Amino acid sequence: MSAVWRSSLLEGALAGEVLVELAAAGSTTADLGTRAGGDPQLGAEMAAVLQDLGLVEVESDSVRPTSDLEDLLGSGQLGFVRARLTANRLQAAQFARQLSTGELRSGWLPPDSEYVRSQAELSGTGLVGFFERHLLTRSPALRSALREGASPRFLDVGCGAGELSIQMLKTFPRLAAVGVERVGWIAELARERARAAGVEQRFTVLDGDVVDLDPGAGFDLVWLPHAFVGPGALHDLLRRSLSLLAPGGVVWLFGVVRTPSTERDRLARMRSAWWGGTVLSTADVSALADEHGFSSVDHVPNRSIGEFDHVLLWR
Repeated sequence: MSAVWRSSLLEGALAGEVLVELAAAGSTTADLGTRAGGDPQLGAEMAAVLQDLGLVEVESDSVRPTSDLEDLLGSGQLGFVRARLTANRLQAAQFARQLSTGELRSGWLPPDSEYVRSQAELSGTGLVGFFERHLLTRSPALRSALREGASPRFLDVGCGAGELSIQMLKTFPRLAAVGVERVGWIAELARERARAAGVEQRFTVLDGDVVDLDPGAGFDLVWLPHAFVGPGALHDLLRRSLSLLAPGGVVWLFGVVRTPSTERDRLARMRSAWWGGTVLSTADVSALADEHGFSSVDHVPNRSIGEFDHVLLWR
């Protein structure tokens, strides 16, 4: 219960730029309540919760930012945190509705565009920065291909609203991307977002499945979020992905848990099962890599962006 209320407070404070303004100039508990549309007493209680989270210090009625809040605002991850809170709220609400009506079913079934957009922002704002800082540094060859290659290519499996590809295209100007999306209206949303971002000439969105792509397509990087992919389909996708890679190409997996015995990872497994996906341990990934003929596996622990770790599979 308390986690839900903390998340709601943070989501609202970030969306309304309350924390940005507080970090810039400080505040008082009374002003905080008024700024949020409530009374001074409410501001005092909100400040107390933010203090428990380590984001502010409260002395008398003065509210000052902590170094943790300043680090968050300066990290470039503010959009990711906001998107994560919104996506979690929408996903939890959908899960509760389905459970309460006896209609809980597995599969990625987004109910509306707000839901899809929140997931898109979550992918775009967090994953590309993580990829640059922590994954691309693992391979000078991949870094050279994406930044200096004549025509590097990226395959976005289950591209959703396309934000991951759009941000990758903005980050790597030589890159071309292909997104595959099975839900027609979401694929069209990805095309609309690509046009709005000015990258539509470099981003092809296909309605359908990866199996429809020609072998030997020569992708340098394939994004495969297996937390949304069922066990049977995952084997097919890994087999197909290997045939789609250029020499030295990489499959980027997202959905690996570290210690399945923790509460966090048990929740991750439950949520992935609801999505119709597969959550793998590092041992599972190594076995799959051997089975499908990948040359090496690079496990990249994730300490900040989402619940899951990342793995790179090399052709």
